[in-house]
Amino acid sequence: MKRDELVAYLDEYLRVKTIQDDSQNGLQVDGPEEILKVAFAVDACQAAFDQAIAAGAQLLIVHHGLFWEKPIRLIGHLFKRVRTLITGGCALYAAHLPLDIHPEVGNNAELARLLGLQCAAPFGEYHGSDIGIGGFDTFITGETSHSHFHLTTEYGLNVVFGGHYATETPGVKALARHLSAKFGLETVFLDIPTGL
Repeated sequence: MKRDELVAYLDEYLRVKTIQDDSQNGLQVDGPEEILKVAFAVDACQAAFDQAIAAGAQLLIVHHGLFWEKPIRLIGHLFKRVRTLITGGCALYAAHLPLDIHPEVGNNAELARLLGLQCAAPFGEYHGSDIGIGGFDTFITGETSHSHFHLTTEYGLNVVFGGHYATETPGVKALARHLSAKFGLETVFLDIPTGL
């Protein structure tokens, strides 16, 4: 599949241009024009880049990309990461909040499905984007915070800390299944847990 066609599809399907986010969502590092295999990972890290290239992927799609709101200098470890992608012939695509809140393949939707929850409607806003799962008495989050304990207790809520990494793998895996089914692309999920 042509890279530009796949990127255009992802941009539209994930609504990366309309969802306000600190992440620079979309194609972050250009690569080969023809995409036959796509690797998926949660984080844009050296291990993911090395594994994607070793797996023969021409595109790596991640949840946490390399580039966020401020410009950065490509020196040190960041230069090494980008050089690895370029010399390995692998492009990088990032989808942060667009993958969290997507109604079909998003982390929120996938977690609700995996837990057998019924998703009534999104609630709340994060940078102008709808997030979350409809009316609740239990708060499920990837981030553990000392202050969450007191807030949930005071509001009479239950809280489940699922771990940041663990709660952000379902969307990446769902997007991989979606692209494989829609375009017949070969996909591989790179499991690089952080323990957080």
